[in-house]
Amino acid sequence: MHSNLVSFIQVLRSRDVRVSPAESLDAVDVAATLGYSNRSLLRDGLAMTLAKTPEEEVIFLQCFDRFFHCELADFNPADSPQTTDQDEPPPAPGSGGDAQAQDGDPGDEVSPLEIAARDNPILQSLLQSPLMQSLVQNDRNELTVAMTQAAEQVGLQQIQMFTQKGQFTRKILDALGEEHIRNAVIALERAGDPALVEVQRYRDILREQVRDYVEREYLLHAEGKTRQFMDEILSKTRLNNIEHMYLHKVHELVRKMAKKLVSRHSRKRRHLKRGQLNMAKTMRKGIPTDGVMFNTYWRQVRKEKPQILAICDVSGSVAAYAKFLLLFLHSLQDVL
Repeated sequence: MHSNLVSFIQVLRSRDVRVSPAESLDAVDVAATLGYSNRSLLRDGLAMTLAKTPEEEVIFLQCFDRFFHCELADFNPADSPQTTDQDEPPPAPGSGGDAQAQDGDPGDEVSPLEIAARDNPILQSLLQSPLMQSLVQNDRNELTVAMTQAAEQVGLQQIQMFTQKGQFTRKILDALGEEHIRNAVIALERAGDPALVEVQRYRDILREQVRDYVEREYLLHAEGKTRQFMDEILSKTRLNNIEHMYLHKVHELVRKMAKKLVSRHSRKRRHLKRGQLNMAKTMRKGIPTDGVMFNTYWRQVRKEKPQILAICDVSGSVAAYAKFLLLFLHSLQDVL
């Protein structure tokens, strides 16, 4: 679970939530102390450790609910049309005696694919694979865990662009062992086997669930990375070349620059130099008491507030740069 927590912290950082390495270690200690059984308790504990402002707390809660949201995928083909049952008529009452004897209990449900596999070596080989067994039994826990492990194996958390969704979908399917189903579909299609429709249905359900999983992970991991990528591009683009549709992003970048500048060069608190006596001030304050220095005063550093005078040319040739400068000054004033 520590790896999942580290991935969650990376998601927070991609959304401009400041998390230092020391805070990451504190989060690991909090998770180890509180445990993962109580979701609400873990969320509140991590929020107190990682979120430092109300804005960061809102982002944290949104990311926590999306990152630790566990929804079991449903691989049940019950909603699909049962073409296999329509193509193959039900056996006569006398012909199903052997099958019922093998099942032992007439109430046990046997899938049409398992019935067709009794005389088909291709289906028998396919049903021996763990993936196909889980699909036929609709083992949602096993399939969801296998899909999550396959995603970690192929590095789905590193997805950044929407063009990578198809690539990661194929990698996850290969890691799950979908190749066996794909080869069986080709063999059944060449043989003209009526069980082809049933196998294709399981294959399509598997692909659909994997695509949905990749889509959710893309929205979670790539959203912040895409925004950082766009911010980096805009920060390196000439002001004259920025289109109007991206001006709102420029406002956000300018505000971030102003906050960074203020935090780096803002006026610091005065700090006393203990041990260095300010003799002149001490003697001056002792004049009312006939020179008796009842109160001692220490040297202290005074950092004057900087005075900035901005001269801006508003001619048309430098209109974009003048607008940027004025926007920066207004953002700086708002931050201060």
